[in-house]
Amino acid sequence: MSVKVVTVGVRGYATTYVHPLLDDMHEGKYTYEGVIARDITKSPFCDRIKEENITVCKTLKEYFENGHKADLVIISTPPHLHADESILAIENGANVLCEKPVASLYSDAVRMLEASEKSGKFIGICYQWSYSDANRAFKADILAGKFGKAKELKSFVSWPRGWDYYSGAWKGKIKDENGTMILDSVVGNAAAHYLHNMYFLLGDAMNTCDFPETIRCELLRANDIENFDTCLLDIKTKSGAKLVYIASHAAEKNDAPKFEFVFENAVVTFNVKEQNNHIIAEFKDGTVKDYGDPNEGLNNRIWDSIDAVTSNKPLVCTVKTAIAHTLTVNKLYECGKIVNFPDELLLIDKEAEITSVKGLYELMHKAFEKGCLLKDMGIDWTEVREFCAEQE
Repeated sequence: MSVKVVTVGVRGYATTYVHPLLDDMHEGKYTYEGVIARDITKSPFCDRIKEENITVCKTLKEYFENGHKADLVIISTPPHLHADESILAIENGANVLCEKPVASLYSDAVRMLEASEKSGKFIGICYQWSYSDANRAFKADILAGKFGKAKELKSFVSWPRGWDYYSGAWKGKIKDENGTMILDSVVGNAAAHYLHNMYFLLGDAMNTCDFPETIRCELLRANDIENFDTCLLDIKTKSGAKLVYIASHAAEKNDAPKFEFVFENAVVTFNVKEQNNHIIAEFKDGTVKDYGDPNEGLNNRIWDSIDAVTSNKPLVCTVKTAIAHTLTVNKLYECGKIVNFPDELLLIDKEAEITSVKGLYELMHKAFEKGCLLKDMGIDWTEVREFCAEQE
C-alpha cells in the first residue's frame, strides 16, 4: 500500500516536512497527494510542487470537499488551529501527524484524543526528540530500571528573540482578535520541547508521560507582548520527581539548550559540561554511557508515521503522550501572574531591534544550577505563584 500524504502549511517550519517528502516521494512507500496553502507562490518549493502535479488547495476542508483522499495529514500550522484541523482530517478517514504543541487549550487536546480513540486513527505529535533514537534509548533504560528513581530533572533554554519575531499574527499572543485562545509563549511553543521531554521521559511506558501535581512559577515579560517571554517553573510530578524548567527569549546570551537529570543511580547531562549535543549518563559505579545526539533523525517523525498507517505500530508520541505539556500551559494562564521586568534592567537595542534584560542570563543560570526560582535566590522584583495542577 502506498500511503497518501497531505501536508498543511508550506512555509517556515513546515518546510521541514515538505522538503523531505518531495525528495523521497518516488521511493514507493507513499504518494504526496496534496498541499494545503493559502498562497502556494510563497512556498520555496512552489515550482517542484507544480512539477510533480501535487494537488494544491487553500484549505483542508476544500481538499476533502473536492473528493480528494488522504491516509496521513501532516499539520504544521499555528497551535490554536491544531485541534479543528486534526479532527477534520480524522473525520475524513485520515491519520494525523501534528506539529507541537498538541493544542492551545487542554480541552481541545481532550477533543483530539477522544476523536482519535473513537475513530481508531492516530494523532502523532511532533516533539522530534521523542522520535530520536538517542532519546528513545535513554527512555528505554529508564523504563528498564537502570537509573532507579528520578529525583530532579532540570532544563534550561536561553533563546533571545528580536522584535520581528513578535511581529506576526500570533507569536506572543494570549488571544487573537476574535477571542480565540492562542497562549503562545516561550514555554507554550518555542521551547516546548524541553518541558515536554521531562514529562515524556518519566512516563511509565514508551508512549506515555508523567503529569504535574503542583507548580510554582515565575512568569516575566520584557517585550511589548501580551504573554510572558521568560518562565521559571518548579514542578512536582505525580511520580514524585521534581522538574525545574527555565527558559527565556529576553536573556542577553544565546545558548544551546541544556539539561541535568538526577536519578538514584546516575546523573544524565546534555550540554552541561561541554557543548557536544550528546546525552551522557554517568553512573555511580563509574560507568559512562553516551546515548548520542537527540537532534539527529529529525525526519523519523515523518517516516514512523507513514509506517504506522500500514503497520498499526503505535507511535511513540501521541496526544496522550504530550498532553501534560498543554495542561501545564493552561494552568500557567489560569493561575500564574505575569510580572514586567523593572524598566532599569531593560536593554533596548533599536539598531538590532531586540529587547533584553541586564544580567538575566546569569541569574537564570544560577537558578538552573541551584534548581530553584529567582525569588528563592532573594530577587525581589519577581513574584511566585503556587498552585495545584491536577487535570479535571
